Amino acid sequence: MHIKRIVSRLLLPTLFICFLFSCDRKLDRKFDEIEAALSQDPQGAYERLSELSLQGLGTRRARARYALLMSLAQDKSYIDVENDSLARIAVNYYQNGNDTYHKMLSLYSLGIVQKNAGNSTLAIISFLRAKEVAVELLDFHYLGLIYRNIAELYGDCYD
Repeated sequence: MHIKRIVSRLLLPTLFICFLFSCDRKLDRKFDEIEAALSQDPQGAYERLSELSLQGLGTRRARARYALLMSLAQDKSYIDVENDSLARIAVNYYQNGNDTYHKMLSLYSLGIVQKNAGNSTLAIISFLRAKEVAVELLDFHYLGLIYRNIAELYGDCYD
């Protein structure tokens, strides 16, 4: 009788933890697939992300990844978002972590949203912060995008 009680007390939490990690891995794979498709099919990536709910995602990490990918998909699908709430979720999560690539992307997407909202000063600051990380990563693709956006913002200010 004691053994059954001990097993039942250990088994249920263990199964629950395994279930959580299994769901987390599946979601990570789904996010990886969506991120890989962003450059080729941004509208498709946007539609796949739209099927998910930010509130339905269990962990802070999953919400940050969703927020980042949704911000990027909206930009690449020519949806001009002016509310920075999604981009801020990603920036707040990635700013102190070790994932420098997603940190750069989150700062870049925040700059895009701020630019869309007409806040040139904050957008330039976000782009400059993203540039620092992109230089560290030697990511020339995003360096080009960042410099182009900074140049457009400076051009608008002096036009």
